[in-house]
Amino acid sequence: MENFTNEQILLRYPACLRDNIQELWMYEQIGISGMHPQINLPPSKLDFDYNTDMGNTFTLNIPYAGRHLQWEVIFNDEDPTFAPDFDILNDTFLTDPTIDTISKHLPSLANWDVKNSKCLVNVIREMIVLYKKEQLERLRNEPKYLDILEGYDRIKDKLKLSDDHIEMFVENNQLNIMILLKLDFSNLPVYIQETYFGDSALLLNPGVDMALLKISFLKNRITSYLQVSPRLEKVFSDYMMLHIPPYTKNDDLVQYIQLIYHLVEEKINQINEQFKLKEEFFSILLSLHGLKVLEYDNTQFSKGLFLFEIEGFSFIVHILIGNKFPQEKPTLILKSIYMKNASGEPHSLKTKEYPYNSQLKPEEMVNRMMKYIEEIAPKFKDYIQL
Repeated sequence: MENFTNEQILLRYPACLRDNIQELWMYEQIGISGMHPQINLPPSKLDFDYNTDMGNTFTLNIPYAGRHLQWEVIFNDEDPTFAPDFDILNDTFLTDPTIDTISKHLPSLANWDVKNSKCLVNVIREMIVLYKKEQLERLRNEPKYLDILEGYDRIKDKLKLSDDHIEMFVENNQLNIMILLKLDFSNLPVYIQETYFGDSALLLNPGVDMALLKISFLKNRITSYLQVSPRLEKVFSDYMMLHIPPYTKNDDLVQYIQLIYHLVEEKINQINEQFKLKEEFFSILLSLHGLKVLEYDNTQFSKGLFLFEIEGFSFIVHILIGNKFPQEKPTLILKSIYMKNASGEPHSLKTKEYPYNSQLKPEEMVNRMMKYIEEIAPKFKDYIQL
């Protein structure tokens, strides 16, 4: 099966629909996950020879409560500017909506305007709101989920959340609850993502920062999972892994969510503190040796190259600071500017064997490191001249 880009898919539909379809993959606010809905072509469109002016249908995969809703969008063959029909696959939602239902709950569909590029997106968002209401009604009609229903109402009250922050899916013996945790991630380190295209060497913080807690009930099994956006996943994995405790049938739903809030906030505060200490450490290094700095990492504050001269002997010091700083001491690599080894690389000496105390302030850490470098410089000079 041929894989098509969004642009190739777009060309398989009439020009009057393209702005609305394009908004679907560019829009980021359908559902709490922040993920774009995926547009799937029907089998008849997977042929390169397909007449691009005759397209009238596609299927949307919409992220919702840790799963995907499949909604087929069907435009009128004779006049695609008319409001579309929807076929909700594998679900009884909106099987036969009344005019009153459409007028009251789906105003963007009732007042369809194909010239408004956000009209289809607005319809999908309104359908999601209506879908949430139906799912909540299903929950109310399931006696075995009475405790969860009571917890759902308390979640919004205790945690100051609205229906916009919660997604729920109820079907047969399965219940999924997904909650968008309202947390401040603004002070976390930036996420640097390398790219190999164009002039730019870096992309910063791709996507929206968010953390989602998903709790699934399937018969007698309960699972809980914390889903985070790319920057948070990168930062948490770099600094400290975040493991959440499992949710059990004896847990209070609100108390459990409050516990997850506390754990995530605690990790964020710890990472922020570690990052600030790294930044302060480098600021002190630069203030003491700013004229001798060759290069340094001014985003992650993880490394720097400094030129030292002690008693007429010049050498480079490479300082590496890991994400476990200050618990883990920085690494020093002394490099010769005179001599090379058999591999053609500068002679170097890597060491962590200097006095260190993680409880000290960064200024005292730097002072002790500088004193050690001064002490080891003659030994390094003798080493490279052997």
